[in-house]
Amino acid sequence: MGYAAGWAVERDAVGRKIAIAIGCLALTAIGVYLAWPKHRIPTPNPDDYRRPWVCDACGHTWQAPPSQGLLACPKCGEKKGAQAAIFVCKACGKEFEAYRFADFYSLDGEVGPDGKPAVPATYYKKPGGAWTTDRSKIEPIVCPGCGNSDAAKLEEKVFAP
Repeated sequence: MGYAAGWAVERDAVGRKIAIAIGCLALTAIGVYLAWPKHRIPTPNPDDYRRPWVCDACGHTWQAPPSQGLLACPKCGEKKGAQAAIFVCKACGKEFEAYRFADFYSLDGEVGPDGKPAVPATYYKKPGGAWTTDRSKIEPIVCPGCGNSDAAKLEEKVFAP
């Protein structure tokens, strides 16, 4: 084997070693990046997503995580607490309760808000109105401050961290 051929073989071996070293460094960098705590996806905590609840029996309001069915009111103890959908009017800035809702999904033997056996569905009602599973029956949503009913100017308040 001549000088040029030996040099070419040696150059290929050095090239492979460099490629392996660069690959190892890249994999190490990726491993460190993924292991670094600030890059981890946070585990959601249900308590971070607290929503407003309203008792239909006494009118008490409180914050609690979303859940299925109705909750017992912390003030009067009646199981008539429903989640409230809060809207903000972009026209006048007023924040108001548009309707209440209670989710009933796969709850065996659960009684719905209307006192009858619960159908696996979401129940809706306007304050002071009757419960229904048809959300279109509670429309339109009207701002009590300025009377605005334009859906583009009414925004549901998001309860998230």
